[in-house]
Amino acid sequence: MNPSAEMLAYVKRNLCLNGIEIIYLENIHEQCKTQRAKILKRLEELRNINVDLTNAQNP
Repeated sequence: MNPSAEMLAYVKRNLCLNGIEIIYLENIHEQCKTQRAKILKRLEELRNINVDLTNAQNP
């Protein structure tokens, strides 16, 4: 689920007491994107292994 721009704007407006919270949230967002990319890469590796195993069982 991707946060909408409207939701992010709302969160930023409500956390503008100081800039630290906004930076913190943006860092978390970047970490999530990085983790998602790693998970998708690993999922693709596992799918490839599954295909290899299936092919080995059914020559």
